[in-house]
Amino acid sequence: MTVLSQLILQTRSSNVQRDLANCHTLHSRLMKCFGIVGEQARSRLGVLYRVELSGQGARILVQSSAEPDWGELPAGYLAVPPATKPLDTLFDAVEPGRTLRFRLLANPTKRLPVPDGGSEASGKRVDLTQDADRLSWLERKGSQSGFSLATANDDDIPSVEIASAGRVHGRKPGGRPLTFGAVQYDGYLTVEDAERFRHALENGIGSGKAYGFGLLSIAPAQ
Repeated sequence: MTVLSQLILQTRSSNVQRDLANCHTLHSRLMKCFGIVGEQARSRLGVLYRVELSGQGARILVQSSAEPDWGELPAGYLAVPPATKPLDTLFDAVEPGRTLRFRLLANPTKRLPVPDGGSEASGKRVDLTQDADRLSWLERKGSQSGFSLATANDDDIPSVEIASAGRVHGRKPGGRPLTFGAVQYDGYLTVEDAERFRHALENGIGSGKAYGFGLLSIAPAQ
């Protein structure tokens, strides 16, 4: 079972303001609603989420393989009652060749080369800042995740919009500051491998999943 919850936040709430300013406290707040904490709790329960801010307010979309208890949120945290719906029917309908609309908030990065022959995996991870590099990153992730980016008008230009979404900040108690570059992708994809694509839907894409990145949202193409 996979469910998607929509939380419309009461932005005047001091708890909401504090959580939106610190991605680590927001992560902790959401995880408490699943009744389990600790190492790997997020991945075991398939919890992925995305914060969406607009002129109308703020909402959080939370996907999980377990039913959350949103009654654990503080009084006044939500502007309206939460809404939850199952995603299994949508995920089960995925098949090769199907084109879908998608949205992904990601933290596209690369590792810098390590001097003196050190392991590349130990190199410093840095954000990608150029749209061409960000697009290449998504194409690589798509190849690994069973989808390709759809193109428009029979040309080779992927039908995807890439927008910088600022930086996400936070701090663990007693730890160093956390900072992530956020990039939002909106566009169309074509499913190439249904099994790998469902795995990406359930487990997310890229790094920073504990802090609001990696949730791949899909809808039928219009």
